[in-house]
Amino acid sequence: MEKLIKIQELTKQFAGREILSKINLEIHRGDSIAFTGHNGSGKSTLLKMIGGLLPYDSGVILRNKNLRVDYIPEHFPKLAITARQYLIHMGKLEGLDSERIRKKIDSLSTAFYMEEMLDTPIRFLSKGTMQKVCVIQAMLGEQDLLLLDEPLSGQDEDSKKNFLSLIKERITQGTAVVMSCHEALLMREVSREIYQIENKRLVRTDLQQLRGARKILVFEKGNKGSKKESLELVRIEEGTKTKVFVSNEDMDQAVKQMLASGYEIRGIYDEEE
Repeated sequence: MEKLIKIQELTKQFAGREILSKINLEIHRGDSIAFTGHNGSGKSTLLKMIGGLLPYDSGVILRNKNLRVDYIPEHFPKLAITARQYLIHMGKLEGLDSERIRKKIDSLSTAFYMEEMLDTPIRFLSKGTMQKVCVIQAMLGEQDLLLLDEPLSGQDEDSKKNFLSLIKERITQGTAVVMSCHEALLMREVSREIYQIENKRLVRTDLQQLRGARKILVFEKGNKGSKKESLELVRIEEGTKTKVFVSNEDMDQAVKQMLASGYEIRGIYDEEE
């Protein structure tokens, strides 16, 4: 397949501290790649550098000329305009005519169960609904490369299924998809290559290795506790609950840390699907 991007010996520092070191990766048309790792490991930073949104300190990123790239962040700015106004604007930037934009917005908002929220100012939307707006934006145009930062964060189950279907279709059409994620569902259904960021490097892995090494801890916010956190955790907010993805080795420390931060534990599960 056509090579879209080649990354060689890429290194990134923040405030003199090395975050990523000597990253090497090739991205081809139709690839589906997932980055996983704990919070702060550099997943989002790597996505931004691949998209040309963040400078790097050393190494090389070679991109095809006229490469069409969309980056969808995990955290969306709380804008005063409505979701519909934002999507119409982004559709125009993609070069779509007004009628096609309208049809796409109507179709995609139905697929993601947010028709009634289209005319709500973005700043009043929940995190999950904001993420739906981001995903709909990504589906408006036709890109060579989609960079997705935790695309299922805060999504309901039906929306997740529709997202997976749409992303698979894009990959089949030749779009390369590179994302940061921790959900086994997303990696199993979409990703042909999975890389864990460990000790600042990309390490090729698979779901079997990740599944055997991690637990899912479920918490609810209780009394106010200490904000001091010695362990960086992969977590996702789902309504009143917080899911924490942690290795078997770090499980005891993670439980103590969350309890000290004012959370109450509701369950411990093996990560399977």
